[in-house]
Amino acid sequence: MKIKQWLIGRLKNWKEEYLPPLIITAVAIIIYIILDVTAVSWASKEQIVYYLMIIWIPALFYTVFYLRLPPVFKIGAYTFATCSNLIATGLNVYAFIPYFDTILHTLFGYLGGYIGMLVLLKKDDYDKISLFTKVFFCFALVGCVGVLWEVCEYTLDSLFGGNSQHAVETGVLDTMQDQFCNLTGALVFVIHYLIDYLFVDRKYITLEGWLRHLRMADAMYFSSWTRVLGSFQSV
Repeated sequence: MKIKQWLIGRLKNWKEEYLPPLIITAVAIIIYIILDVTAVSWASKEQIVYYLMIIWIPALFYTVFYLRLPPVFKIGAYTFATCSNLIATGLNVYAFIPYFDTILHTLFGYLGGYIGMLVLLKKDDYDKISLFTKVFFCFALVGCVGVLWEVCEYTLDSLFGGNSQHAVETGVLDTMQDQFCNLTGALVFVIHYLIDYLFVDRKYITLEGWLRHLRMADAMYFSSWTRVLGSFQSV
């Protein structure tokens, strides 16, 4: 019976961790083949390869470290990578919607602030953390992730001859604009959070109430991180 329960639980985990990237990979490969056969000049097949690398990062965490990222993290990563690497750059939507990159990075900034607050909620002493620390952490997280994203793009462009940063046409202008948009999105999140924190009763429908609900729903995901971090501390 215990073996059966273990197998059911493991299959459920595998379904959640591997099925989404497998479906995404199948769709991306079909798009890659279509672009390769049609040989269109406005698309970038290399970006689809970058896209697949990013999509499999959550599954890699599970495979190597047995760490399960909460659904909100994975949905955010899948959504942003799909919009940025597949749709915007791979299919060159930038050429048809000039401000798509600005919109995308601003939304990423808001999502990053959301994720930053979820990370803080993992701490048992969350209610003791000052408002300034919460706001600063959200900004710092968005800034660091934004820089890391640009470093990854630069590295992949250098290795595979891509141009996802548009360095040929704009130099560092595109990269700096992306950073400003990321921080602007984080600022919008902070303003939203402050309005909720200062003027709205903390109920389920508020931002912080929803964040707390997500923390309870994702307790099993956070527990896997606590277990691994605890093993490092005991060494």
